[in-house]
Amino acid sequence: MANQPKKYKKFVATAATATLVASAIVPVASAATPSFPDIAGNDHASAIEAIAALGYISGKADGTFAPNEQVTRSQVVYILGNWAVDAGLKVPADYKTVQRFKDVPLTADDKFLQFTALLKDYGIFNGSNGNLNGGDKFQRQHMAVVLNSANKAITGTSLVDLAGDTSDVTIGDLDKVVADYRDDVLALKKLGITSPANFNPSGIVTRGQFATFLNATINAEAPEAKVASVNAINATQVVVKFTQAVDPATLFANDVNGAFEANTVSLTSIEATPVVPGTIAGELSADGKTLTITTQYPVEKRYNVVVENLSTTAGKALNKYDEVVSFTADKTAPSIVSTVKPTAGTVTVKFSEPMKSLGTVSFKLADGTVVADNSGNGVLYTFNAGDQEVTFTLGSDVPANATVTAQFIGAQDQNGNLLSPNPATTSLLKGAADGVAPTVTSIAQTGATTFAVKFSEELTGKPTITVAGSPVAAANVVQDKNDKTKYNVTAGVLDGATTIAVSSFTDLSGVAGTTTSRVVTFVKDAAAPKVVSSAVVADSTTKVEYLELTFDKDVVITGTPTVDGVGSFVKDYVTTSIETNNLSATAVDYKVSTNKKVIRVQLDTFLGTTFDVEGAAYNLTLSFADVKSAASVLAEDVVVKFTRGKDGVAANTDVVTVSNIAKGSDNSKVAVTFDKAVDGASATNPANYKIDGAIVESVTLQPAVTGATTTQVAIVNLKANSNGFTGTRNINISGVKALGSSKVMTPFFTNTLELAENVLPTVTSAKLTETNKVTLTFSEAVVNAAQSTNDFELYIGGVKVATNDEVTTALQAAPGSTTLVLTLEDDITASDISKGLVLKAVSTIDIQDSATNVLSVPTAGITVTQ
Repeated sequence: MANQPKKYKKFVATAATATLVASAIVPVASAATPSFPDIAGNDHASAIEAIAALGYISGKADGTFAPNEQVTRSQVVYILGNWAVDAGLKVPADYKTVQRFKDVPLTADDKFLQFTALLKDYGIFNGSNGNLNGGDKFQRQHMAVVLNSANKAITGTSLVDLAGDTSDVTIGDLDKVVADYRDDVLALKKLGITSPANFNPSGIVTRGQFATFLNATINAEAPEAKVASVNAINATQVVVKFTQAVDPATLFANDVNGAFEANTVSLTSIEATPVVPGTIAGELSADGKTLTITTQYPVEKRYNVVVENLSTTAGKALNKYDEVVSFTADKTAPSIVSTVKPTAGTVTVKFSEPMKSLGTVSFKLADGTVVADNSGNGVLYTFNAGDQEVTFTLGSDVPANATVTAQFIGAQDQNGNLLSPNPATTSLLKGAADGVAPTVTSIAQTGATTFAVKFSEELTGKPTITVAGSPVAAANVVQDKNDKTKYNVTAGVLDGATTIAVSSFTDLSGVAGTTTSRVVTFVKDAAAPKVVSSAVVADSTTKVEYLELTFDKDVVITGTPTVDGVGSFVKDYVTTSIETNNLSATAVDYKVSTNKKVIRVQLDTFLGTTFDVEGAAYNLTLSFADVKSAASVLAEDVVVKFTRGKDGVAANTDVVTVSNIAKGSDNSKVAVTFDKAVDGASATNPANYKIDGAIVESVTLQPAVTGATTTQVAIVNLKANSNGFTGTRNINISGVKALGSSKVMTPFFTNTLELAENVLPTVTSAKLTETNKVTLTFSEAVVNAAQSTNDFELYIGGVKVATNDEVTTALQAAPGSTTLVLTLEDDITASDISKGLVLKAVSTIDIQDSATNVLSVPTAGITVTQ
């Protein structure tokens, strides 16, 4: 079963030994689906049958399943233990000698000891007060936590991470769930593992319910990774919300914040007079689901917003976002939202949005004494347009414990909105040194190359750290996110007694600490990284299969990291050996840059032409080069089993653009030239073409033309008489895809093409003004280039009379006239009049209005009256 694809493997592993009974798990010789007479009509029957179909559930001794019987914690240990082992997690070597739970003695069933040790060490089952409490029933909220932890250990992704944003999930009794368990419960609801309005967190899980929860967990899929919304929150800030946490390494040039990677985020104005945003930068929220884009200049009106080429923290490709978004001009007045004291002598004032100007700033003490503005020993600060906060340093002119009132008159945000209220005031309090110097309270190793320095109080900034006399770069000294008094330090490999010196640190009141030097005994991490699970996974973008390997610790891949292998594969019952040198050492890389425990190798490259066999079951011993622990210990060899699937075909992501747009063969046609062959369905969809002042009735696609490049022309057909004026137009084209591509074009906009109106002139009356002349009156002025007989034919009594069917149209030069005289071939008689006279257009008619629209004549013709 380990040779199956990942999704199937998870399913089989769970079902393989999950008897859901308190007694020992009984192996089953037959793969036939067991018959459980007591599950017919049960809500959980399909989940029970889905697992039983693999032949790994024996039920109870009497042949029943007892779906309504409550499941115990020991039963769950067996189930999840078998899932974990089959997925590749290793049973700890010391399971017989190191007791994990006080109530599970080392004399317990050997398999149970293996599973309790494995689940405890991988954080799947932690117990309570050191006990497993195996005979206890299983609460629903505890089940949520355990399934989340199990999925994390076995697949590398927790259910919480898989679910992503759960802000849209509602559970009626969520307040009754233990606070620490709420994320786990919300994840179950988001992923469809549970669906009721209320969760009933303290309810006891039955055997049937557990089968359903487990089956749903096995088949859980992450919600679509995409942009959920794009909104401007002020003149120069746009917030993008994602449904999944985004990997910052795929978003930012420095992997953290600020400037974006190329081809990831863009805002393009599509207005006739573009409202350019200027330089853009961003900041990602701590949970990775909210991106705040800050623009150099104010944004308003319509923008083509593109967010692409990003991955989630779970390694899934984020769907490309390519939409036209309208931003309303910012008319909201900015305000002061907070003041914070970084140190005793400084105060940071934060505004509700980036500011263009602070206006006129003045400072006064409580007694009215004016304090110098940004000069001498007064209040000093630095401000640049676009700043959202300003730090003011209170100089020696401000006594300790004194309050300065800062007044801002005429301060403006980036769109020129005045600060509210105007003027606005805020208080800046200068503290005094507290007389107590900060001290180093502890230095503790946290990893093979990391340690933490904790202080007695918060500091004004990073301390200076040296290790064995060598200074640590400031970038490698980082304040802890949760404990502001602690700094996490990354150094080289830590080993043995080492001198750590800490200097240049000051508390928030301004008191400096004394340089501290300590000898710390570090323990080198000598254990080799071990592969704890493996899976064949198709890349979400390229669809190519990779073998993913998850280690028990972070690994460092530098130099030329590779994997090699020996072993065999089985196909159609034939075993083929893979000997040394049959495979080549193949490059490996992290699946995602933020998870250093998972590396992957592309299978078609690794297995090569000879040994890459679709559907074959492989059993390989892998060895590594330049895949090491942080302490530079090479990863140990590992045996992996997997089944080779088939590489998919990467989605065509070609994006078509408009290379030319021009007037067509008449006023009701516009020719759009694309730079590639296009998808016919999207290219002929009238809804994808917008032309101001006209109605697009249909689109006709011409054959693609291939030369040095391939182009294709779409003829946009305007509805007759819908285009009422001549002049330049706003033309928008969107939604068109390249042939075979899944990506829509970047919206195209132009306002430089002049189109003529397409309202056709018509005949409003035809009068017989002489026996051989007919005067036509038109709906608008028309011209006729030359006197000719190529416009009309005369029908008398519905038929052409050979001696009197030719009609001569008089010359009518520009600027034209609303009347035109036609001369008949012969005089009309009274008998002819009584039969009825009708003029019909011939195919060569060329009477036109000033915009060259040819006269419209009904098929039935024009009736001539007296």
